[in-house]
Amino acid sequence: MGDLFFVELILSGIWVFKKIHVGLNKIYTMKTLIFVRHGEAGYEAENDFKRPLTQLGKSQAEQVAMLLLAHQIKPSAILCSSAVRTIETCGIICQKLKIETNEVQTFLKFYSKGFETYIDEIIALDNAIDSVMIVGHNPAISQLVNYFCKDEIIHMKPGVMVAISFDFEDWNLIFSTSSTIILKSVSLTEGTF
Repeated sequence: MGDLFFVELILSGIWVFKKIHVGLNKIYTMKTLIFVRHGEAGYEAENDFKRPLTQLGKSQAEQVAMLLLAHQIKPSAILCSSAVRTIETCGIICQKLKIETNEVQTFLKFYSKGFETYIDEIIALDNAIDSVMIVGHNPAISQLVNYFCKDEIIHMKPGVMVAISFDFEDWNLIFSTSSTIILKSVSLTEGTF
């Protein structure tokens, strides 16, 4: 395939290391998906969709953001469920990573549909985008992570993140290539669903 190199870039004041392949007179970057399950949510809301984060849930989102910062991973696009707890989780992460929340794309279907709806949005991404964070719900988030990480079974507890890299340049090829877990967090507590 070619040689693997690391390139240092500066984006919004944060050093970012990008993996690139060089081979056959072609240079392309590897794609990264960052899956985040919303932080722990409370039950004091009129319905499930409007459940806000608990203090623990806010701490979990901060932990994910700090881990991404420590490993110099910053998404260039963010897809998020429009439920309150996912919006709040995403907002905390964006604030810590200095990403404008108006750049976040929200989807009601991420709340109410299966993992196929997430896949539809992933393969529709512009190929200029190399790194995407997806903030969503179980069971879809766990199903997606486990689909791409066939060697490891991961249950996405509240406030957990898994970053996976892929060796391709076109999002439509997501099913035809191997993937590698590059970073994962642990839950602060068992949390709730």
